[in-house]
Amino acid sequence: LLRAEQFARLGHWQFSIVEKNLISSDEMNRIYGYDPKVHRMTLDEGVSACHTEDLERVQNSFDLAIETGQAFEYEHRIVRTDGKVRTIHAKAECEFGNDGSVVSMFGIIQDITERKQAEYELERIFDLSPDMIGSGNLEGYFTKINSSFERTLGYGNDEFCTKSFLEYVHEEDIEKTTKALTDAANGTATDRFVVTNRYRKKNGSYIWIEWHVQAYVKENSFYAVGWDITEGKQAADDLRKLSRAVEQSSNAVFITDTDGTIEYINSKFTALTGYKREEVIGQNPRILKSGDTPENVYVEFWDTIKNNGEWKGEMKDRHKNGELFWVYETVSPVMNDNNKITHYVATHEDISERKAAELATQNALEQAEEANRAKSDLMANMSHELRTPLNAIIGFSRTIKEEIFGPLNNDKYQE
Repeated sequence: LLRAEQFARLGHWQFSIVEKNLISSDEMNRIYGYDPKVHRMTLDEGVSACHTEDLERVQNSFDLAIETGQAFEYEHRIVRTDGKVRTIHAKAECEFGNDGSVVSMFGIIQDITERKQAEYELERIFDLSPDMIGSGNLEGYFTKINSSFERTLGYGNDEFCTKSFLEYVHEEDIEKTTKALTDAANGTATDRFVVTNRYRKKNGSYIWIEWHVQAYVKENSFYAVGWDITEGKQAADDLRKLSRAVEQSSNAVFITDTDGTIEYINSKFTALTGYKREEVIGQNPRILKSGDTPENVYVEFWDTIKNNGEWKGEMKDRHKNGELFWVYETVSPVMNDNNKITHYVATHEDISERKAAELATQNALEQAEEANRAKSDLMANMSHELRTPLNAIIGFSRTIKEEIFGPLNNDKYQE
């Protein structure tokens, strides 16, 4: 028994109220810092060893037990003979005389310092954790929450735990939340589950929380850890919208790494170029080069985007089947939080019809100009050919009019 007490750091004592005598076990003396072979603790020494902040509470428990015969149990601190502070768990019962009065008390004490320290450290971790951590019952109530609840939702422990947590859940999420908890309680689902729902903050707004829950059906309890995923969910929604917008874009879109290796294409890219996704992922956009674009354009292109600029311009590309087509290309760098380029995103707008129309217009203008030149030449020739006979007619008319050869019936006019 003595060895068992030593292993468990458990001591026992008996106190005679009539004789004011304390009998204590070896382990109890060791707990208080005494060597039982040298000295055994007295009642006064036991009282004086009680921590000053706990002394009144301990004394009141003793007095109440002597007066009423009521057993007591509590935890308090002691100051050992070496000055070290230890925490003990004490439990005592009263023994009664023939007249029903309390004549003695018997009790046990256990040194729980290490356990209390571990509990304190766990409590600190529990309270300092940035995650929302809480425990509750399967009726739908939290019984304990950490300070992260208040930081995240605005509610303190006393305020939050007095209501069913379903009162804070968005009405559209109540059904799935209730089902998850009920299924765990009924054993129709795993006792460990994840549920995502919206919780109402104290200011009336809602945030998305992802809960990881461990239910203990026999103990009618659960432990839960929650994270505010509002920003992440919004970012995922935005990314999904962006992805759909890019995928459904009327322009070809592709993304490359900083070396120009293609990592993504949308469906319009395939429609425009003829290349399927599996054919171009890992390839370089140079597979589209027609050979008709001057090299100085590519030099300007790379110089612009490598210096965080956006390049825009027209290029002639080559289809998988060899046909040539025109695109209006826009290429922009993608930067990370450190303002370092990680990717390039490019859009290709098919402008082949526009370029064909422009070419047709240019050809028409050239033809019109050629027609105008031909007309001018014709008019010049006609003017020359007509001017010569007209000059003769005009001269002869003047001769007749002025009767240079005499009256009009003169034979000279016939000549």
